[in-house]
Amino acid sequence: MTIVFHTHLAMDFPEHMKSFAAQWPSHQILVARNSEEKRSMIKEAHILVDHRVDESLLHHASSLRWILVPFAGVDSLPLDLLNRQGIRVACSHGNAPLVAEKALALALAAMGRLHEFDEGLRQGKWHRQKGLVKPFALWTSLRDKKVCILGAGAVACALAQLLTVFTSNIVGFRRQSDRPRPAGFARITHRLDEAMAHAALCVITLPETSETRSLVGMEQLRLMQGGCLVNVGRGSVVHEADLYEALHTGVLSSAGLDVWYRYPRPFHGEAHPSAYPFHELSNVILSPHAASHTTEGKIGQLEGVFENIQGIILHGRPSHVVRDGY
Repeated sequence: MTIVFHTHLAMDFPEHMKSFAAQWPSHQILVARNSEEKRSMIKEAHILVDHRVDESLLHHASSLRWILVPFAGVDSLPLDLLNRQGIRVACSHGNAPLVAEKALALALAAMGRLHEFDEGLRQGKWHRQKGLVKPFALWTSLRDKKVCILGAGAVACALAQLLTVFTSNIVGFRRQSDRPRPAGFARITHRLDEAMAHAALCVITLPETSETRSLVGMEQLRLMQGGCLVNVGRGSVVHEADLYEALHTGVLSSAGLDVWYRYPRPFHGEAHPSAYPFHELSNVILSPHAASHTTEGKIGQLEGVFENIQGIILHGRPSHVVRDGY
């Protein structure tokens, strides 16, 4: 079997690649350092590790049976075309604990008003008010609050475990609510309004699909009046204009956003992440889609790929096949 890696992870962690290849000496493991090498190697590949392919490349991939994405999101792949050509897709959840940790950090920072307090004190402002009725600018604790997590996958499950330190009232949302309830969740529901109603914190871990695009709009945001929204899934899950309006007018008290609506191409370019001026709002923590950007997170992504390859070699099927549903 020929396995082609076209990902920076293969070059960033060569010792991990060498160790994995040594476990499977009868299989050819190749690293494509650029698109030209990938196009040359794809002719013999049975497995491609990548997150982006185009139709012209697939014309040369007569032996290709699997595309393994080294992270959870697969929205940059032409899934309908791959399905027609009999090419299956699997993703890696190896960075889930790190994304969950970042989601919690964003929630604590946003609800704790860390950005506002830090920025204020740098200007000599102490966030105290004159008078005895309301002398302090208050932040919001997670203790014993209702938390909803949209999605119940690997990131959501890791996050629910972290949140149990603060509260036992953790509600998960997914379409198939009849599946076993993961540890850490008080309950799972298929009703979005039930999940979000009166939540002090809502964390989005959903992928982008035709069903999740603009799933959350002003109607849903009003259900958690004064709450905090954290998004580590995909920006498109929340209606862009409605989210800005909710934060600007106080429907939401705060937000921590790691995923966005507009990205620079190439990524080292400069651009604001939305058509709306989220960067001018003091109640928003902005993060540049960096939840997995730790050494542990990147190694976890690569090891998730290794797990999927091992599954194909030993059982004919990887561990995390992409399918409909969330």
